[in-house]
Amino acid sequence: MVLLRRSHRLATPLLLCLALLTACEDEPPPLVLPPVVPIVRPPLLSPRPIATASAFDLVALEGGAGLIFSPASSDGGGVRLAVMDALGSHRGQDPELFASQRPAGFEGPFVPVDAVEVEAAAGGGRLAVVWVARNNGVFSAVAAVGDATGSAFGPVTTLGPTPLRTVGGRGQVGVAVSEAGVSEVRWRAPDGRCDEGSRARCALVRGARLGGDATGREDLPRALPDSCTFPIAGATYAQGVWYFGVCDRTGGQPATTVLGVDFALSYAQSQRILEGCEPMGLMAAADAALAVGRCGAARRLVRIREAGRVLEVVGDFTPEVDCTGAHPVLHAGAFTMALGGSVAHLEALLPDAIAPRGARALWTGRALLVATPIGREVSMHRYQCEHGELSPTSGP
Repeated sequence: MVLLRRSHRLATPLLLCLALLTACEDEPPPLVLPPVVPIVRPPLLSPRPIATASAFDLVALEGGAGLIFSPASSDGGGVRLAVMDALGSHRGQDPELFASQRPAGFEGPFVPVDAVEVEAAAGGGRLAVVWVARNNGVFSAVAAVGDATGSAFGPVTTLGPTPLRTVGGRGQVGVAVSEAGVSEVRWRAPDGRCDEGSRARCALVRGARLGGDATGREDLPRALPDSCTFPIAGATYAQGVWYFGVCDRTGGQPATTVLGVDFALSYAQSQRILEGCEPMGLMAAADAALAVGRCGAARRLVRIREAGRVLEVVGDFTPEVDCTGAHPVLHAGAFTMALGGSVAHLEALLPDAIAPRGARALWTGRALLVATPIGREVSMHRYQCEHGELSPTSGP
């Protein structure tokens, strides 16, 4: 009996150890997570100095984009071009389109010439830039044309003096480029007679062609009896037709008059639209020109086709964006625009949260690039379609 009791006492701890061992073997192995791989995004072009909030523009270049900007006189002035790839990364240096240098033999204080407004357009392998140069308080419209890579530019053309009452807004100059690489520029000229038989004075908007057989040809000036502070509402080219917009305040409210010109058919038609709306610009979309205005809290869109013979008032809208695969789709009320190849000057169709007032926006085919003026600099931002939404991808 004694031996049996001792055997029983020895067996109890042994059974307990076996039970514990079995329980340990039944526990699942610890979860091993794969290492977190950070998403590395290509760097964006760093901020560039600008003379005013409108002294820059964003334009499509071959394989990417270009930021044309003018530093203030205190930063050297002139007009420069920063070339980017399709994701907004800097490529190379910032070549000067116009350099403000002390003239030979000049004595005394020298103030470099800068630009207070810059507008640009590309097409047909060409890039055209027009700007309002500021030289010791005197303003003039100036233009230059180069290739679509931004690597070579022709001589600078002085278009003429331009009166300016307010610095920092847009609408003193405009430019469009055709699929053949011909440029049409518009600028606010000094006041003149409203017509030959009148002594009344009007604001005059002049135009000229740069490139092609009609280089240097000037259009008859457009006379505006009651001009907006910035009278040029935009310029674009769509399917063989030039569209130019001017803003006036006849009747006390701003309105845009769009002139459609088909030189091949010797046809022109003007349409007065967007009454009561601040013009936000003209842009090309397939076979039409899109005119957008800011009407209080809303925006209004008008499609103009066939040189003004067909007018479609889309109506008021709140801009929205979604994605189809890797491509954004813009919604302006009943109008929808799916972005495929590169498209410039999209800011009027984008929410303020993406393209705030004063910004320029461009779809490169791979990313939406937005240039936004902040103080004395212009900063780049990038958006891409990820997981079905247009998301900011500017960060590292």
